[in-house]
Amino acid sequence: MNKKHKKQKPDWNKEELDHLYWDEGMTLQKIGDLFGVTRERVRQKMRFFSIPSRERRACQFEHPHRRPYANLEDYLARGADRSSVIHRFLPTNIACSECGSKKHIHVHHVIYLARELKDIQILCKSCHFMKHRTGISYIQQIDIYNAYSSGITTLHLSEKYRCSRINIYKIITKIRNSNRVWK
Repeated sequence: MNKKHKKQKPDWNKEELDHLYWDEGMTLQKIGDLFGVTRERVRQKMRFFSIPSRERRACQFEHPHRRPYANLEDYLARGADRSSVIHRFLPTNIACSECGSKKHIHVHHVIYLARELKDIQILCKSCHFMKHRTGISYIQQIDIYNAYSSGITTLHLSEKYRCSRINIYKIITKIRNSNRVWK
């Protein structure tokens, strides 16, 4: 390779890298493009300089220029949105908004990136899966269970709700195993 076409090594500077990443909000890819390296190389240099990533910082509030969030409204108002961090602001006795289960609670984004409380919905793992995979609401899941109990086949139900028979079986099992009576 000819020397004049060879890219020069970037002059890495902790303060500049920290400024580009945190203050300018640039992605690793954009910083890599600026320096002529891959985003993985930028990530390696950030680790070398002990610059926290946004994911880690969102969980630990460790960046000195950022203050911790006071509550969930403050968190959403500042434009931050990571489901794992939203959990830290939720009450411990929270339940699924559709089925009432208190196990395996997830945060579903009705509108992503959540900016207000109405943009998120608290769901259990099962309801969250069904919401994303099939778009079937919990009321429809109860209808599926009742139709199956009355003798309609899973094949007909899968055609009616436009989802796989496996998902129909999962819905039936979920409703059957819940503690509520659905009639």
